[in-house]
Amino acid sequence: RLNDLVCTETLRTKFYPPDLGARRLSRVLQALDGYLAGASQREVAVALFGAERVEADWRDPRNHLCDQVRRAIRRGRDLMNGGYLKLLR
Repeated sequence: RLNDLVCTETLRTKFYPPDLGARRLSRVLQALDGYLAGASQREVAVALFGAERVEADWRDPRNHLCDQVRRAIRRGRDLMNGGYLKLLR
């Protein structure tokens, strides 16, 4: 990486793949933002997954989509209330 940086004078993305947890954390923060703005869980789901998916899956008796939204909001609140410190360690 250092040699490539010296030769090209840029940090090329092929040497820095995206963090696998970044997508999940992004959803968690978006869910928290919606929750704090007063959005309903369904509105948060539309923002995260799109209206088409929510329309198709929201009333599924297994509640997979509802559970994902609830977990994302709970995780966001946990992070907001000090859980972010674990990320920094």
